[in-house]
Amino acid sequence: MGEKVTHKMVSHIEGTIAADWQNLAYHLPLNDKGMIGVKNEIDNIEHSDRGSLVGQCKNMLIAWLKNDEQATVTKLVKALRDMGKNRSATEIEAMREVQEDPGW
Repeated sequence: MGEKVTHKMVSHIEGTIAADWQNLAYHLPLNDKGMIGVKNEIDNIEHSDRGSLVGQCKNMLIAWLKNDEQATVTKLVKALRDMGKNRSATEIEAMREVQEDPGW
């Protein structure tokens, strides 16, 4: 089993890639229902938190963490790298040293 994503990591992602959170949702993926399911999840998140990209990003990450029993730092880093967000991926990897209870 891989390392759990921490609150600090979620906060970091919110602050660095909020404008591209929908792309990250497809790369994680957000659910196991294929592209249509992910699109529906994205629509729901956008509707529930209008006007706040940071809030939408956070809600997407929390949904992923709750819905994917295999949600790990490794998966998050891979998704970020697949998106070309190598700096963010490297920063998340560096946070592995300081683990906290994710509490999701």
